[in-house]
Amino acid sequence: ATQHPSATQALRGLPTKYSIPARMWKHGIHKFLEVLRHRRPHSQDYMVAFIYLAYQMMALLLETVPTFTDTWIECLGDLARYRMAIEEEKEVHATWGGVAARWYTMASDLHPAIGRLYHHLGILERPSLRKFCLYAKSLSCVIPFPNARDSLSTLCGPIVQDENTIQSSSHSVEARIVTYHALVYSKAEQKLIDTVGNDALQLLNQQLPRLRDIGAYLAVTNIAAIFELGSPTNVLYQQYAMAISRAMQYSRPSMTPGGLADLESQFQPALTNGSPTPSLVSTTSFWENTFALALKNYTSVEDILPYVHVMLVSLHSLDSLRTGLSIDQTENHAIDALNVGRLAWDALAEFLNTLVRSQPISAWILECARQRAFPVPERKEDMKPLSEDFLMRGLIWAQFYFVSEWFDGQTEDDGRSIESDNTHKARVERVLWL
Repeated sequence: ATQHPSATQALRGLPTKYSIPARMWKHGIHKFLEVLRHRRPHSQDYMVAFIYLAYQMMALLLETVPTFTDTWIECLGDLARYRMAIEEEKEVHATWGGVAARWYTMASDLHPAIGRLYHHLGILERPSLRKFCLYAKSLSCVIPFPNARDSLSTLCGPIVQDENTIQSSSHSVEARIVTYHALVYSKAEQKLIDTVGNDALQLLNQQLPRLRDIGAYLAVTNIAAIFELGSPTNVLYQQYAMAISRAMQYSRPSMTPGGLADLESQFQPALTNGSPTPSLVSTTSFWENTFALALKNYTSVEDILPYVHVMLVSLHSLDSLRTGLSIDQTENHAIDALNVGRLAWDALAEFLNTLVRSQPISAWILECARQRAFPVPERKEDMKPLSEDFLMRGLIWAQFYFVSEWFDGQTEDDGRSIESDNTHKARVERVLWL
């Protein structure tokens, strides 16, 4: 009735005023699903039937009540995830997992800053670096999802439970990297953390072509680790939060200067912390050494380009942070703690020269660099984000990297992960621009 064409404005506003869609999900669907779930396997058939009924209803609401599209999409993802969770047949289980991922991806495209959606995507993944990365991203977004720490604990627990399980990852670079970050998150002994970290670097050196598949996830995970997964006491995280709060002040004049001062005052205690913790020193060193290893020992440019791109975006954001907050030398401890000066700049310069020899810098890229303008192609059909752009989107350190229209017109099944010659060319141009 509230959405009928003849409904008054006051009647149309009732669902928003009383949060009716969210309450309908919570009390009309979710609670009953939980009752049925706790009574499985006897309630299996009833639960499947109810999921299908609720799914059809939500799909109908998605078509007929577009005002609450965001809510319906996330509810459809949740229903698909429930259906996946209770399915024992592998093929059907995988199918419903894909359906849930499709809805959550669509939701995250609409609201990229909300960490909760990446947490839900992480739940759908098997234990892997991608899963850890999505959990880490949900904690490092502009709007973090603190409950992701519980899911991280569930993921990391079996990985680090004893010496045998820790050693079982010693042959796979991806597994060893996940083990390293799991040990850091679990606050294991520092000696063990450093040993596993060195093992991961040695394996990465031997299996460097794997960076083509996992490079972007590795870079985002390493960066999340130096933010201590969005810890409220992390100095760097708080400085980015301050930069975003100041940007919000300029974009929303209704926020009073006094309110902004109150908001920023929450960050000040963190800015006066002493020396970094041993685990932060370790993750910072791992971040540096991974970058150096990739740049010095690569065999193919294509293997490491996505990883290098993400790393350069993070370094670009540090420079923007320094400028945006007008940080002087006395306040540089957060940025300087990363030992940015110790990064492999010589190796990076040599790598960039190699790129230029294979693909000369165009006049357009040079002009964008001079104007400090994001390189947006003139033709709309050429404006296609890179696969790692979607991974960085919403992260607190990438908040000001993309132009507002960069992701316009993208859909959840637009082949964003498909690589082509044009994709490689665009990635090279972006790296050279940075």
